[in-house]
Amino acid sequence: MEIQHIVVGMDGGKLADPAILTALDLSRQFGVGVEVLHAVNMIQPRWWMEDSGRWARVQAQTLAQARQSRLEHLSRILVDAGRQDLVAEEMLHVLPGRPAQVLADHVASHGPALLMLGKHRDQGLFDLGGATRELLSACPCPVWVQGVRQSKIERILVPLDLFPGRRLIVEAAVTLARVMGADLKLLHCYQPPCFAFDPHPELAETAEDFRRSAKEEFEEFVAELEVGELSMTSEFVDGEVAPTILGFEDKTDITVMGTHSHRGLSRLVLGNQTHRVLAKTRAPVLAIPLEASQRLVTA
Repeated sequence: MEIQHIVVGMDGGKLADPAILTALDLSRQFGVGVEVLHAVNMIQPRWWMEDSGRWARVQAQTLAQARQSRLEHLSRILVDAGRQDLVAEEMLHVLPGRPAQVLADHVASHGPALLMLGKHRDQGLFDLGGATRELLSACPCPVWVQGVRQSKIERILVPLDLFPGRRLIVEAAVTLARVMGADLKLLHCYQPPCFAFDPHPELAETAEDFRRSAKEEFEEFVAELEVGELSMTSEFVDGEVAPTILGFEDKTDITVMGTHSHRGLSRLVLGNQTHRVLAKTRAPVLAIPLEASQRLVTA
């Protein structure tokens, strides 16, 4: 995966701590730097501030206070992680604006990046005031969502559909596996059609033909893949997509998920299976937009 730098979105508490710690590990493995961004959603200026310069002073004071608070927290993280080689003052950027917009603009203007975010561990809700959901729907780069700290990634789960572009997602997962020394498992969840009535025998036979065709296409796709020395297995499973993926959680250290090329990540994440997986899984999820994977996968 061709990454020039790693950007971590930092909230006002500790939700991003696992993402920051993981980013520090990845920075060594990929040989890239880490930036930590904290966005301050400023209040709108009141009429009595507009011409008096008070608004500028309020904004500057708010940003300074936020920077001091986040700088102290980041410094503690670096000490606990044994990364005295890094300087918190150089890593941290505190900017005004909506978190999602600030992060998206930053990664779009600084070359190929990996964006890493924290996740609410108790309620399964996204942190940063909904910024994670917005970024997953619009960010042009891969987004890594990390809820809890993990010591090592050895098993990568790659759920696949049968839409165009799936090869690029697999190649991105392969690149990650090579860096991590991890095993790959490719998974296709086939959800059969649901009938509210007993289907006609011919209709039932047609449904079975669809399943057989999907299984053959998946197996042919897997057989054509060349992953070199990596350990890779595959499985074709009947069942609902999100629950099936979550059923592999105890055997997975990270899930790499792509997007349907004709619907976009926004629809997939915000109203479909990936959203359900992200909301409930304890494992990190790496969501790769199709257009981003075309830029970030190396040969």
